[in-house]
Amino acid sequence: MNENINQKSMDDFIKFNETSLFSDFAELIAIPSVRSEADGNFTFGKNCGLALDKALELGRKYGFEAENHDYYCGSIIYKSIESEEEIGIVTHLDIVPVGDGWKFQPFKLTEKDGLFIGRGTEDDKGPMIAALYAMRYLKENDIKLPFSVRLIMGSDEEVGMTDLPHFLETKKPPRFSFTPDSEYPVCIGEKGIAGCDITLGSIGKVIADIKGGNATNAVPDSAYAVINTEICFGNKDNIKVERLSSTQIKVTAAGRAAHAAYPEGSVNAIAVLTDWIIKNIEFEKVSKEYVSLEYLSAILSEFEGKNLGIDMSDEESGYLTCIGGVMKIVEGRIVQNINIRYPVTKKMDDVFALLSRSVIKDGFSVSLLYDKPPYYKNPDSKEIQALMQAYRDVTGRTDVPYTTGGGTYARAFPDCVAFGATFGDVAGLLGDGRGGPHERDEYITKEELFDSIKIFASSMINLAE
Repeated sequence: MNENINQKSMDDFIKFNETSLFSDFAELIAIPSVRSEADGNFTFGKNCGLALDKALELGRKYGFEAENHDYYCGSIIYKSIESEEEIGIVTHLDIVPVGDGWKFQPFKLTEKDGLFIGRGTEDDKGPMIAALYAMRYLKENDIKLPFSVRLIMGSDEEVGMTDLPHFLETKKPPRFSFTPDSEYPVCIGEKGIAGCDITLGSIGKVIADIKGGNATNAVPDSAYAVINTEICFGNKDNIKVERLSSTQIKVTAAGRAAHAAYPEGSVNAIAVLTDWIIKNIEFEKVSKEYVSLEYLSAILSEFEGKNLGIDMSDEESGYLTCIGGVMKIVEGRIVQNINIRYPVTKKMDDVFALLSRSVIKDGFSVSLLYDKPPYYKNPDSKEIQALMQAYRDVTGRTDVPYTTGGGTYARAFPDCVAFGATFGDVAGLLGDGRGGPHERDEYITKEELFDSIKIFASSMINLAE
């Protein structure tokens, strides 16, 4: 443990300031800062602008410098000495929409059974508050650092990440940064993320309509098809059949949803649907409809890209994953979107070459929509070791750095890694489908929030060594 770090002093600071922390946190949670269309000076809508104004107001209240970067993002800065060097903490204040089915009020911070509940508590207003209070601890204890600490608060992380590029157009990036928008300990690498559209055959003779999924980055849990047939079918397992008319039925398939970054344990509803159709509906086996559905059944029945000829892995980040998120009809043809998370040592040019070869061989076409390259940091670097030491000293845990298929600001900002601010073993305390960062009744535990204050402050002291 770094002898310059006083854990009791940090505990006393948090206990003394617990009331003000809750108040500050509640003020941010009360603002429904979902990105919307620009509104005057508010680049990402009024509510995102109000959230940024409130955060900057909190920074000024505690004696820090505060900068508004044209409402794309903002900064709160702790300077203990004059130095051009900076260390960054990169957070965001925008949130995802609430949706239905909450048991708690999403925009009123609730403290219950050791949880802080509300939209944005974990993602990412809670970690932002933890960073602010870590900076307060450093300032109010007159801890001198050979660099400034810049807390950056974005407003467009959830939709397009167009906020940080604007920052980089006007400001020099910190020497090193971390973003507390993941799990502890340090995430040293994120797989590349690419989106593609595979265009298949036309429909119309047997299939009147077909659709599956609502998000390109999630395994769909529902898909349906309207089928021209007079034959009657019963419901079975994950299949529901409705008679629409004497000549049409609607078949709805249920699957098991999952984020594209973590597809293990999922069941793709489009695969369930297409498999049922090709086994139960009479087709000409050489028709474009049949061949397309058979193809979808094959490529969506697994998530490692094996049936697309793109399966690969590396030692640093594991295997490639590939899921089909949204399937729809475009100009009479089936278009299946796929989301690929490829290993950190691979290049999308090589993945796409393999994919194109496979798709074209099967008589279809594919287009690359976007590619977000991976990042990877040396786990033995001084910066990573400084963060890991802080994490271990505060928590007593012995976890090691990891890689992920998810995506954070770390891939969009120079010399940045994801670090905190949650512990994986306290997820799911409110039951299935509740409590997570994009779920109903989102929460962060008091332990996570308070430990993060200590971890972030300790990290800065370690980075100063």
